[in-house]
Amino acid sequence: MLAVAIAAALPLASAPTPARAAQTVDGLHQTYQGGRLRGRSAAPVAYRDWWFTGTPADQVTKVAGAPTASFARDRPTGSTPVVQSGAALNTAGGQTTPGSPTVVSWRGAYRGVIDGDVELRWFWTSVNPVSQVGAVVEVTFFADPDPLPGIPAEVIGQKRVRVAAGPTPTFNTSVVPVSGKVQHTLVVQARMVYVDVSTELRTVYGSADYPAEFRVPPPGLTGAAGARPYSVEVPARGPVLGVQAAYIGRDATEPTIGVARDNTAYFAALAGGDGVTKVMRSTDGGREWESVSPTLPDGQTNDPPGTADPYVFVDATTGRVFSVDLYAGCSHMLFSDDRGSTWTRAPLACGKPANDHQTIWAGPPPKGVTTRGYPNMVYYCASQVIDADCGRSFDGGRTWEPTPSLAFVGLDQEAGGLCAGYHGHVRVDRDGRIYLPKGHCGFPWVAVSEDAGSTWKQVKVSDRVKAAGYHTNLATDDEGNVFYVWWDEDYKLPWLSVSRDHGNHWSEPLMIAPPGVQAVNFPSIAAGNAGRIAINFPGSTSKVADPYRPWNSYLVISTNALDRAPVFQSTTANPLSDPIHRGDCDSRCGAMLDFMEIVISSAGEAWASATDTCGEDCAARMSGAIPPGGTVATSADGVAVRQLCGPALRGPARALRGPGCR
Repeated sequence: MLAVAIAAALPLASAPTPARAAQTVDGLHQTYQGGRLRGRSAAPVAYRDWWFTGTPADQVTKVAGAPTASFARDRPTGSTPVVQSGAALNTAGGQTTPGSPTVVSWRGAYRGVIDGDVELRWFWTSVNPVSQVGAVVEVTFFADPDPLPGIPAEVIGQKRVRVAAGPTPTFNTSVVPVSGKVQHTLVVQARMVYVDVSTELRTVYGSADYPAEFRVPPPGLTGAAGARPYSVEVPARGPVLGVQAAYIGRDATEPTIGVARDNTAYFAALAGGDGVTKVMRSTDGGREWESVSPTLPDGQTNDPPGTADPYVFVDATTGRVFSVDLYAGCSHMLFSDDRGSTWTRAPLACGKPANDHQTIWAGPPPKGVTTRGYPNMVYYCASQVIDADCGRSFDGGRTWEPTPSLAFVGLDQEAGGLCAGYHGHVRVDRDGRIYLPKGHCGFPWVAVSEDAGSTWKQVKVSDRVKAAGYHTNLATDDEGNVFYVWWDEDYKLPWLSVSRDHGNHWSEPLMIAPPGVQAVNFPSIAAGNAGRIAINFPGSTSKVADPYRPWNSYLVISTNALDRAPVFQSTTANPLSDPIHRGDCDSRCGAMLDFMEIVISSAGEAWASATDTCGEDCAARMSGAIPPGGTVATSADGVAVRQLCGPALRGPARALRGPGCR
């Protein structure tokens, strides 16, 4: 389907929007090297089996505050099973202390190091049909929960798993990564979350018919997913990474950012208050921002009048600014060649209607393809419910047509079945190749086209490290190398893989979280000169997934990412005393949702978009005004992050020397 462009000069919107003063952030600075999964042993793993034991009174004694459920090395032989139940609480917060009457738990003597994936083989039952299709259980391993002098209590493992629970006890296998030292007591706990509140879940154990257990791999060997990888701090070298953070003065859910060659920056996001996009512009290095969004002829509302997904992209080679909004099943596109003073409207950017989670990028045409009136090809990709499809424009976004073939088919038997159509952000390399990354049936994949989308090749980036979601991300450097990042299903950590042959083959994945980071969400990446990359993501150093868990905005860079053992520098774009989120951040992370972006300017600076969800409701949560099971953070202040200090990522090797640099 061809979308006909309607060119219109639309007036500038409002006067500058007030924002908090930009500040140079004194964050947590680290220099480190990443870690890899340890190799699997060809021989069977010699698990140490611990069998859940107890008495028929386990449920009663637990409620009374004197729990008797435990575990032992001997397999149970009795004929009478033990039943323990937990309240089906429909809450998102974690349980940070053991022994609650509403959870299932076992307590026993234990001494030693646990380092790897602990496998739970257990039985669950419920009379509720909703639970039979799979209930979510949060499993926590507590080391030494009764503190002794000099021995603090610690959560050494926590993960949410899905268990099937039928009318009769149903066998489940669950895997939880655990890492820590136990000196005298271990508690294994299961808390029910996301379960219909009309019933409870029950676990059955302690008999020959229901021999429930947890299995601990010896240190240094792997379980189902491999031992948890660790980053290692190394001596700092070169200039220290430093950033500026500026609040743009507007709500910002799903924020994206772009920077032109003259360092004019643009920021767009969905605002929860009015449901419309405002394209914000900064001409002073990201310190102050103003709206340059066009208005409709009545002067009252934005164009378009509403959005489900906003997106801003700046073609660095031409300076053209594209603003794309998902609206009524397709997308409205606006572009500006005069820094947002006037806009041209091309209402149907998608090529096909009924799409979601759109993304846009521009790059040179591949060999044999000719553009019309604009030097670059422009590509638009979106989920078409099941498939991942793209549109293309030969004239700079004025008219559109669908690419002749799909980037990904959602029903992909070779990849694993129904993989759906959601994907990450499209990219174009220096030779005109298109790359579309995707978490495809649980693993990182990329679709590559060398002929402007006429044909596509799908490549699996890793069959060893799973993808936690569909929104993976990649970038190409100025020499054509490709860098792919994603967060994994088992540990919720960021991974990097590199291709030197245009996406055909990929390096062994490298875990790239700074030391101490326990979980991240939606990492994104940009690349400059060969091997120079920048990555941003929200991340937490807390092992405990409770309602108070703090999350920070991280910027990570490397100037030698093509090396076998690259060195990374990181900093938080917020002070540690002022996190950007608290609570659950698995998947869409409160009001951030799933668009975040990072780019590298022609000056060699990394610029990133972020959302600070930790407004008044976070303060109320910490003070106790919002209980642990209360509502999640709903504020969403837009933040533009600019690299001021550290090595330049584009141009001659040099140090950036912005305000406050060390």
